Amino acid sequence: PGEQLPRWALSLYWRADGQPCWNDPTLFADEREPGRYTAADAQRFLHHLARKLSVDEQCIQPGYEDTWYYLWRERRLPVNVDPFDSRLDDEMERVRLRRVFDAGLSAVTGYVLPLAREHDAALAGARWVTSPWFFRDDRMYLIPGDSPMGSRLPPASLP
Repeated sequence: PGEQLPRWALSLYWRADGQPCWNDPTLFADEREPGRYTAADAQRFLHHLARKLSVDEQCIQPGYEDTWYYLWRERRLPVNVDPFDSRLDDEMERVRLRRVFDAGLSAVTGYVLPLAREHDAALAGARWVTSPWFFRDDRMYLIPGDSPMGSRLPPASLP
């Protein structure tokens, strides 16, 4: 509540026979703790996934924050307001600007591997396929915001 995009969701799972779904509670993630995965972890994971799915690893692409948007947003601030300062009126915008500028405008936010499921009659079944995404600036710039990267992909930028 009170957030632009709620970050919470609840799911309950159980077995009809009453047995535990999982026997090692030490492997449960604590949802109250932020994840510690990095863009490099995402890149390694996607390369592993691409190999497992037998798709071209060259289609894995990095995503970047929209440099021009954040530079424009910073230039619109009053001369006496620093994006790292707490005097910005909108707290969420202040946090967003601080996060982007702390990471650096050229930092990779994460990676994407475009995937589709294709039915192949010759193989008697379905298979995963991928293809490269092409962008005007040769980079995938994400839609500005606080949502996870997957919710900020720029489909309007694709041919």
